[in-house]
Amino acid sequence: MSQPNSKDYHDYFIKEGRFIGRFEEMYQNVEDPWQIEALGRRLDMEAALTLLRHSGGEFKQTLDVGCGKGFFTSLLRESSGGRIFASDVSATAVRQARESFPDPGLEFFVFDLKEIERLPYPKGFFDLIVMAQTLWCVLPELEGILCGFRDFLRPEGRLLISQHFL
Repeated sequence: MSQPNSKDYHDYFIKEGRFIGRFEEMYQNVEDPWQIEALGRRLDMEAALTLLRHSGGEFKQTLDVGCGKGFFTSLLRESSGGRIFASDVSATAVRQARESFPDPGLEFFVFDLKEIERLPYPKGFFDLIVMAQTLWCVLPELEGILCGFRDFLRPEGRLLISQHFL
């Protein structure tokens, strides 16, 4: 399959209703694929942060899966004050996130969520796991991923899934 050289994220993500998932190429060719930098703090992000603030939880160690270039991850850090471990399948996205958000409380790493059992942290390590706008990418593996999340959350840990569809 040849690499598209398009600025339209659909050419790498979902085209004609079919999931493509060519994230590495997308982050190499599309400057702001999700329009996060252009739009800034969106309503879905604000809703997720509000839920966390009112949950009563203390989130010292958070896992943010599918972090992309780290914009929402940085908001999680501001909101919780805890350490954020943020992963994305794209090495380019992770590199860009590290460059944009050099906070020592943010640890960005490359990881394929579909291999949740290989997550490089001990079981019960996280107070919070966040999966924002990532469901389309993992639908066929969702059951196994959710079971994996349960293993990596501490007993009273929280899971936040934020997803909107039009």
